[in-house]
Amino acid sequence: MKFARIAALSSVFLVVQTLMAVAGDCTTGHGAQMKVEGVATGLSARISTNPAIVSVGSPFSASVVICGAKGTAIERFTIDATMPRHRHGMNYKPKIVSGAKHTYEASGLFFHMPGLWRFEVTVQAKQKRQRFTYDVDVK
Repeated sequence: MKFARIAALSSVFLVVQTLMAVAGDCTTGHGAQMKVEGVATGLSARISTNPAIVSVGSPFSASVVICGAKGTAIERFTIDATMPRHRHGMNYKPKIVSGAKHTYEASGLFFHMPGLWRFEVTVQAKQKRQRFTYDVDVK
């Protein structure tokens, strides 16, 4: 009986540790914090690219983690990139794959010219719609 309680408590402790690690990834995890646009909904986002340094004329992928959506289903996720100074976007539409723990992988991204590019991510999650941006200077 005593052994069963210890085993059960150990299992609970392991689950709590795992949940805390997942929650911690949102604030200190891999990638750069994206800027919240519009009215804040409590959601936040982090973005990273592969390769880490994106260059003109080379395809790349991006990984985006949506934070603060614990227990909330993400109904819609979009990602795009534009050149604000030129008022145009990419010539390609990325393929988006949903992963575990509110992570989204976008492949087929391609910057066709140098300059300032702005990633734009929009998330719809149960009565919450949030837009995020992140600027990168591509050479």
